[in-house]
Parts: sequence; C-alpha cells; structure tokens
Amino acid sequence: MKTPLFYFVSALCISFLLVSTTAQAQLRPSPPALLNTNGTTDSGWDYNPQVTTDSAGHWVAVWHSTENLGGTAGMDDDIFVSTSTDNGGTWSTQALLNTNGSTDIGNDWDPQVTTDGAGHWVAVWESRENLRLRAGVDWDIFVSTSTNNGGTWSAPALLNTNGTTDTGLDVQPQL
Repeated sequence: MKTPLFYFVSALCISFLLVSTTAQAQLRPSPPALLNTNGTTDSGWDYNPQVTTDSAGHWVAVWHSTENLGGTAGMDDDIFVSTSTDNGGTWSTQALLNTNGSTDIGNDWDPQVTTDGAGHWVAVWESRENLRLRAGVDWDIFVSTSTNNGGTWSAPALLNTNGTTDTGLDVQPQL
C-alpha cells in the first residue's frame, strides 16, 4: 500500500517566483499555493508529484491520484497533469494524462516526466491496466508523449514490447 503525502493534504503545492534584479535573476520561493485547482474540494489523495521544466518557461507537473474529478475519471488511481507557461507562476486546470483514465480499471502509479526542450515531452508510469486485453495482467510500464508542451497527450502505450506476454513486475520507471 502506498503512503499518502500528508504534506500536500490531498492537494499538490508548488510555488516559484522569478525575481529579476539589475545585477542578476534570482529564483526565490514564494508562499505555497495549490497546483490542482480543485484541491480545496476534491476527495482524492494525490501522490508522487514530479515537475520538469524546459528552461524556456514551460513546466509540466505529473502525479497519481485517487480523485475521480466529479465522475469524469475512473475509481482507480490515474495519472494527472498540469502545465505552466510562465515559469510556474500559474498552472492549467489538472487533467487526466492517461487519456483512458475515465474508463480504465487498472491503477496507474509513480509517473515521471521529461522533455527535449523543444516542445516534446515524455511521461512514463507503472500500471496494472490491461488496455482492454492488449496488455498482460501484471504491472507494466506505460508511456505517453506530448508535442505541444504538455497541452495534449498521446494514448497510453506499453513501453516494453513484451508487455503483452511477460509475467514479471515492471515498476518504478525513471527518466
């Protein structure tokens, strides 16, 4: 069983403020703020947040959650995403990164995200989802990509080519 991140009290908090001076630009922490816009009213637990930037102002945050977004996400754990185009100053409304999240039944955990710095992003996570019998019944690593700075994501796919037949547990991916 996963241990909840009580620090986030069922909501992700990320805050940065870029302060410019005549001598140099400095990164200074600002007061914590909710990343997920429904953080004060949602009932799901949020786990394992990961944040990556392309150093050009684009940030992508991913996490897994038990939140069902008012019935639009399934009752299992799913992968959520939020993006920023102003160095983390403001964030988009959270959305399902695993585009099958409203209908899948396998838990999705431990997301990781990275970028090439040119608008292309890759997210990976572990999942018990069987992709409507196209994946095995064990834990596998799934991948999804974005070509527009995290605005939209491809359908989840198996990362390993033997994912439909292997019986080993593939967990805790790293990028």
